[in-house]
Amino acid sequence: MIFQNGTESEPQIPRTAQLITANSIQNLRELGEVTNDSPVLALILGRAEPYDGGGGLFLYDPKATGADDGRTFIAVADTKKGRWRRLGDSAIIDNAGLAEARDNCWANGLTTLEIPDGEYIIGSKLELAKDHWACVALGGSARIKHVGAGIAVSLSGPSDNPNYGTYRGILGGDRPLVIEGNAKSSRLLDIDNFHHGSINVDLKNGQTGVHIADSIQNVSSAGAVLTKFKVRVSQGNDGPFTTTPTHGFYASRIFGCHCDLLIEHCGGKGNFGVHLEASAANLFYGASEGNESGGVFIDADSYRNTFVGFFCEENGAGADFDIRGDFNRLLNCTGVSSGGSLISGDYAVVEGGKLNNLRIGSDAHYTVLDSVDLSGVFTDNSATTTVRNCRLNGEPMRDYAPRQKALLTLGRWVASYAESDPSYQAPICYRSIDGSCQVAGSFAMTGPISTGDTIAVIPVGYRPAARIMFTAVNVSTNAPICLTADSAGNLQTRSPIGKGNVVGLLSPPFIGG
Repeated sequence: MIFQNGTESEPQIPRTAQLITANSIQNLRELGEVTNDSPVLALILGRAEPYDGGGGLFLYDPKATGADDGRTFIAVADTKKGRWRRLGDSAIIDNAGLAEARDNCWANGLTTLEIPDGEYIIGSKLELAKDHWACVALGGSARIKHVGAGIAVSLSGPSDNPNYGTYRGILGGDRPLVIEGNAKSSRLLDIDNFHHGSINVDLKNGQTGVHIADSIQNVSSAGAVLTKFKVRVSQGNDGPFTTTPTHGFYASRIFGCHCDLLIEHCGGKGNFGVHLEASAANLFYGASEGNESGGVFIDADSYRNTFVGFFCEENGAGADFDIRGDFNRLLNCTGVSSGGSLISGDYAVVEGGKLNNLRIGSDAHYTVLDSVDLSGVFTDNSATTTVRNCRLNGEPMRDYAPRQKALLTLGRWVASYAESDPSYQAPICYRSIDGSCQVAGSFAMTGPISTGDTIAVIPVGYRPAARIMFTAVNVSTNAPICLTADSAGNLQTRSPIGKGNVVGLLSPPFIGG
């Protein structure tokens, strides 16, 4: 039914009309081409029927020729030119309206669905993934509100190639798209195989903020690859939120992603503000505030991830940073809770920043702490940690590093005396953190040694650049023994040594090569 200036009439527009009213979007389509010289506005009472929440104010554009998306851009019947454009902050208040607008975009080959400011209430999962397609917020307060149960918004939909998932999709654009849920919203944003894309979202009130996974798990697939994330998960004391989620940002099998995160008051029991599984080569900025179990958790199967300037505060019994994978790095990061941080993976690097109550586990190999401001209690249970230029509670710490070592190849009539008396040093080479090398150990002569005989060969990487000469001690005769070592690794005696004698030596430091 069509109304003209409040009076019921047939669906036609007088040339002098400035404002018309119609019951539905479909009625708007049926109006035909507008021929007024003056601007014409249409007040639509609903999407399908009056007061269903899908109406709004539209302006007629006589030159427009774009496709009808069913929501913001409405085509005129029986004409190639002329379109109605939605104005202002009108809201679609049902899932069918957004889904219809999405379907119209996909059916007509439109590359972008633009969502004006307003609140869009959905009761079921809304799928917004398609190759080379964008769903963007036009203003700063476009909000999708999930009032149902389960997943609110999903990025795991159709793809030109289902073997690898969605390619070059965009959600949010330059402005964040707000997605708000409730206690029954299991995931506010669910992502499955999203590649080379961009996501900008502000998430509120749900059990999990972002959940990324790979359901295909073939060679070409992953949860996300080379995707840029800008994610805010707000659950705590900056608004009237009703739900504290278990996870803020959970990611499985993501690779080469750039993640700008602000995670507030997340991490239920056994869960974390940021949780990485089977993920590698990702870059993280931002902050994570945990509630119970942890701020940032890097699982044992996640490696070569880098956190830059990341602030972490765990309010429960868990760790600020819990690093269990290998080759992960914290650069100028901060962890301030009493629960502290834990490193149990290999080859972790912490440069700059400040960590409270840091623990390095006995199973962590070759951790490097460089210029870190440590506070509280620092516990190092590993024998391979390197500490450089660090402070503990404001006081400079002693630098230390593991001494790399390698066994010598013993010559004829030469054995390790440590094999018969373990209290002595076995013949070995050491390389210190500054690159200097030394040879040390105790030798037992099983036969007579003549001048010039090779008693051992130094391995590659520990050999001196030029021949060096030094003195060892014949423990059996309490006499000095002259030795030389050359760049070929030959450790030779310049004095004869009798059978059964024991010789102990420690060379001066030299540069190995």
